[in-house]
Amino acid sequence: MVATASDALNIIDVSNPTRLRLVSATTSAQYLDGACSLAVAGNYVYVSSPGGLISAWDVANPAQIRFVTSTVNGVGGAGLTDVCHMDIQGNYLYAAGLTSDALNIFDISDPTQLRFKSVLSDSSVLNGIREIEVYGRYAYLARSEMDSGSQTGFGIVDISDPMRPQIAGTYRDGGNNVVRGIAVQGNYAYATLATGDAVDIVDISNPGNPTRASRVSH
Repeated sequence: MVATASDALNIIDVSNPTRLRLVSATTSAQYLDGACSLAVAGNYVYVSSPGGLISAWDVANPAQIRFVTSTVNGVGGAGLTDVCHMDIQGNYLYAAGLTSDALNIFDISDPTQLRFKSVLSDSSVLNGIREIEVYGRYAYLARSEMDSGSQTGFGIVDISDPMRPQIAGTYRDGGNNVVRGIAVQGNYAYATLATGDAVDIVDISNPGNPTRASRVSH
């Protein structure tokens, strides 16, 4: 768990769901400034800060959190401005920039290094990324700002080659509903519409032409 206002990373024991217990915490105005997102892989936690920084922490001993390494916006061409959404699949960390309209890919096969591989920027399909879900060979990125067609929705990026991510398709929700969250299972994506008070269920069996199967509203 990260605490934004206190620039902190906290580890909480949840073995007893009725009594959560703080195991340890670390603070850092340099590496956890405004910490807003985290992703976990094995004994390592990766934390992003909106100022354009990603840090790695060794949590093999939960009682003693240890700083490992970090990277900042611009290194190798990374677009990390307002990166507050990350996901991990295999040996790769995927970091999405809200205001940079960018998907960054890092190789984390060696946890002591954050090796930048590539960045894909698109001010239309990836405009105002609010959430990222990596599933199989694709990354799904919720778009909170309107694309060139004046609609929100989500972008689909082919990440089968980490060095050359490519736009595979885009889903348009039919208006300006501000997609804040996305989850994927099988051939369907589930997108939450903040201003539409609804969830779109989208058939993504053809990533180049995602189509809405239904919309649930309350």
